[in-house]
Amino acid sequence: MTRRERYIRLFKGEEVDRPAIKLWSLTHGQPLLHPDYRPVYELGVRTADLYDGGACPFDCVFGFGHDRIRRERRQISEDWDEETLTLDTGGKPLTRVNRLSRAGKPGYTMERFVKDENDLRAILDMPYAPYPADLSQYARAVERVGDDGVAMYGLTHPAYEMYELMGSETLALLTVESHGLLEQTVELYSSRLLAHVKNLIDAGLPRLYDFLACGWVGPELFIPPLLSPADFDCFCFKPDKKLIDLIHDAGGYVWVHCHGKVRGFIGRFVEMGCDMLNPIEPPPMGDITLREAFAMVDGKMALEGNIQIGDVMTASADEIRHLVDRALDECENRFVLGLTAGYMEVPEPPAVLIDNLMLFLTYGLERLQAMAHNDGSVRNLGCRR
Repeated sequence: MTRRERYIRLFKGEEVDRPAIKLWSLTHGQPLLHPDYRPVYELGVRTADLYDGGACPFDCVFGFGHDRIRRERRQISEDWDEETLTLDTGGKPLTRVNRLSRAGKPGYTMERFVKDENDLRAILDMPYAPYPADLSQYARAVERVGDDGVAMYGLTHPAYEMYELMGSETLALLTVESHGLLEQTVELYSSRLLAHVKNLIDAGLPRLYDFLACGWVGPELFIPPLLSPADFDCFCFKPDKKLIDLIHDAGGYVWVHCHGKVRGFIGRFVEMGCDMLNPIEPPPMGDITLREAFAMVDGKMALEGNIQIGDVMTASADEIRHLVDRALDECENRFVLGLTAGYMEVPEPPAVLIDNLMLFLTYGLERLQAMAHNDGSVRNLGCRR
């Protein structure tokens, strides 16, 4: 079974020889953040089940061809730059301030465009031009991954784009003070995304490749402790189900990323039609074991995870083996063994990170290959969607 065939069967809920193994963000020919990642990259592209991706430019907020944002960047220290973005709404200008590392480290958002409901209304009143349906980037990803895996068409998330405008504190306050305005925002952004995906489908997206997977991130920002289960249903379940139904009707499948404590939400992801959920974090970051999660989904959805990237950065070799053993002892066959974040996100990786990434691949593959020769090692459930 090729790596591509395995991934497709996992999405469809069909029988596979064994679960897959994935290094998140690994693709053929990618530039390396640091030379020390090279052995991980080379081993990964040879052995891991690759999950490439591509998409045409799109956003729900500003629209195609907009020139409303003016950027100014200045150095504020030896290690950091400050970038100020000024948005011309046609009325009151809005500002966002980013703190950017000069060494490639993660940055910070110091100030967001939306500070109150009037700022959000100003953005909603801006004209919006739809984006054209351009399949070229996705076509390149399909060609790049070949039989070594699958290519995902990456989509934005309407509620996540709303969150990006205001951040956690303002979002939480507005759910109390202006919930209706937030609902209006997500409904508008969802309608723009649905129209865009319909255009992609009409342009031939499902026919470009004999398998179509679409995916997005964002729901983790709309579950406790920040927001309530009712907010998740309002801002995620209802709009996401419409999008998933559209993708399913076109013959496609859906991958969703949601960090955090998802015990109370796995059933909702199944009901909305998600085909593969990532990363199913174990306690203490999450609140559910893989064994419990597989019992809850009852074969209706594939699961991906659940090795914490923080553990990979610090754990001993024996601890890594234990984490891999635990995941593979608790999983069923509709599973992708993977990390909870991208493998190459530390600009200057310590030796323990490189060693543990190599061990994750070699030991994980050793265990998985043993499973492939032992029919009783993993319970296999077909798709019940």
